[in-house]
Amino acid sequence: MKYDIEFLENYWMPFTANRDFKADPRIIVRGEGVYMYTPEDEAILDGSSGLFVVLRAFSPRNRRAVYAQLQQAAYVPPFQLSQPLGFELARRVAKLTPNGLDHVFFVSSGSEAVDTAMKMAYAYH
Repeated sequence: MKYDIEFLENYWMPFTANRDFKADPRIIVRGEGVYMYTPEDEAILDGSSGLFVVLRAFSPRNRRAVYAQLQQAAYVPPFQLSQPLGFELARRVAKLTPNGLDHVFFVSSGSEAVDTAMKMAYAYH
């Protein structure tokens, strides 16, 4: 596939100047391990993993885990619902924390974590 200016015409990059991106587009077509690859097969170290809490399943182990999870439920909202893997992960995390920190609440972002912590602190006091 050719990635020229016409191909990119309708794509907007809100965090990058569009003219700069379109002058030298950095396009990733695949990932493997800790590297992302351009159409020319140039390896670029994935130094942004976790950006915006995005899961990138470049390693075979991660791909298998994602595939296995998709066979059950890709996502279950935590509002009166859950799934077995959530219980297992909460148990594992609780074992790592100091005594008294026995409950785990999973969120998708740092802002959700701060918001929830503020609500918990307010409810506690």
